[in-house]
Amino acid sequence: MIALCAFAAGECVMVGKASAVVAKPTVYSVQVGNERHVELAEPATYSNHGCNPNCGLRDNEFGAYDFIAMRPIARGEEILWDYAMSEYELSAPFECRCGARACRGRVSGFRNLSAEHVASFGDLYANYLRSLT
Repeated sequence: MIALCAFAAGECVMVGKASAVVAKPTVYSVQVGNERHVELAEPATYSNHGCNPNCGLRDNEFGAYDFIAMRPIARGEEILWDYAMSEYELSAPFECRCGARACRGRVSGFRNLSAEHVASFGDLYANYLRSLT
């Protein structure tokens, strides 16, 4: 997903909306609570992971997350967020090939992040994960 315009840090880039609650996590679902996973409606469903994300997450009233710019985003830049911002443990961990200098290689979820890495998210990650730190 590519930014169609520029965004300043702190701006809402996209409002995510839950299109369905799923019984079990999948590679397409997003975790929104300890035992709650949803599928995202378009366009958020097309967003990708990056180990150096330009967006973070803020819980919203639509059962999902708003995607908030963590830094300025230029028009034409890919919209990226770290899947560990919402997933305690990914249902299908994967080897990342995002190309970021700080790429951590294996993406497996929030539970495997260092305190320093979590701090790099600021307050832009799932509310339910805060009680786990």
